[in-house]
Amino acid sequence: MTFNFKTQPYDHQLQALNQSWDKEYYALFMEMGTGKSKVTIDNIFALHESKQISRVVISAPKGVYLNWKSELQTHAWGGYELASYSSSMKKKEAEALRHLIDAPEGLQILLINIESLSTKKGNDLCFRFIKDHDTMMVIDESTAIKNPKGKRSKAAIKIGMVCKYRRILTGTPITHSPLDLYSQVEFLDKGLSGCPSFFLFKHTYANQMKMTMGNRTFDKVTGYKNLDQLTERIKPFNYRVLNEDCLDLPDKNYMVRNVELTQEQKLMYMTLKHESLVMLEDGLLTSTNALTTLLKLHQIACGHVKDDFGNTKDIPNNRLDAVMEITNEIDTTSSKVIVWCSFQRDVELLHAALGKKSVTYYGPNDLVERQEALERFKNDPDCLYLIGTPQCGGKGLTLNNAGYVIYYSNSFKLEDRLQSEDRCHRIGQNKNVTYIDLCIKNTVDEKILKALKDKSDLADQVLSSVESFRDLI
Repeated sequence: MTFNFKTQPYDHQLQALNQSWDKEYYALFMEMGTGKSKVTIDNIFALHESKQISRVVISAPKGVYLNWKSELQTHAWGGYELASYSSSMKKKEAEALRHLIDAPEGLQILLINIESLSTKKGNDLCFRFIKDHDTMMVIDESTAIKNPKGKRSKAAIKIGMVCKYRRILTGTPITHSPLDLYSQVEFLDKGLSGCPSFFLFKHTYANQMKMTMGNRTFDKVTGYKNLDQLTERIKPFNYRVLNEDCLDLPDKNYMVRNVELTQEQKLMYMTLKHESLVMLEDGLLTSTNALTTLLKLHQIACGHVKDDFGNTKDIPNNRLDAVMEITNEIDTTSSKVIVWCSFQRDVELLHAALGKKSVTYYGPNDLVERQEALERFKNDPDCLYLIGTPQCGGKGLTLNNAGYVIYYSNSFKLEDRLQSEDRCHRIGQNKNVTYIDLCIKNTVDEKILKALKDKSDLADQVLSSVESFRDLI
């Protein structure tokens, strides 16, 4: 078949398409910025042109799925109709969706956030859309269905079973352990993992030992085995691309800006640290409590804490001043700035300080507000700062007009860091990207940074051994 590309593909993108275009199921494990969206869109239009499909469902996390509108505008090489579903649709959007479902011919594409698959309305909508049609279903950032017990994972697998073609896309298929692959592979084809259940999959690829905690006995994963066998198992239906394999991107530069605790922060931090260590010595601190305590210590280091009633109390701190100093040092005439925060309160404080030069991209923003924020950050020369949380904006976005990334506070999760770093370090970036971490020495700040540099997950350390808490505070 001859492909009539709207835009010229890179060699690795063309190779990925040639391998995957006519297969019923395929996984594109392509790192952020290597073009997995383009490969998928080319695949969609190649299959439609050959009359193999007439409908497409694209599902991705809330902060990502609407980005496919602009990706399709850029890379589509044929006509199509598009509508999106969310639980808070306006009248015009609902009408467009009804028209899409009833359309008799052509190529119809439905965008739906992955969270909606586990709701009755979202689930019913998908089945109505694909009924009596040859459909491709695409799950972008497919680690969103890595939990085999999760409602969205089960729903995605059921919907996928009645679709003619299935694709999963992610740059990081394994974010926690090799067991993450089970649900993703099962979505592609039931039984494709070679194990009829997750229980058997776990016993095949994980070392386990019996553990007792109170009255509960359970199997604890202590390591992994047969990983060469697993690699060979999935090799025939996946294509892997790393940034270093194909991109001549500018360098990443890392800096740490040290910040001092105020007296108020120091008193609160040391009090909570002492209380938790006493609990640890007395055997009263569980892994879950230890993780909660780490989170509270991190909040104190950031300049706020929640009381027992859920109310947020601000604490005098130097963190905001540090960001203002950094922004004064940056040449914003040639490069914009992204500021990532772990907590919503951090976003609010920064947005208040940076004012009209900034936009936010975090939990309280609805989908319309997020799209407007992205448009303004990309196109308004007076908008210099995007302030967000990696949980909302760390995946799927292309923000290569930014050359500076400030981590006001870091997530405990390695995946959040890796994903958020590459929002601006991707195809189209023509300048070095500088990453600046705010860090308070001898606090959990420093331990989080060390864990991230070691490519490990701090939360996993605590959950696997409560004794590790002692070294993290």
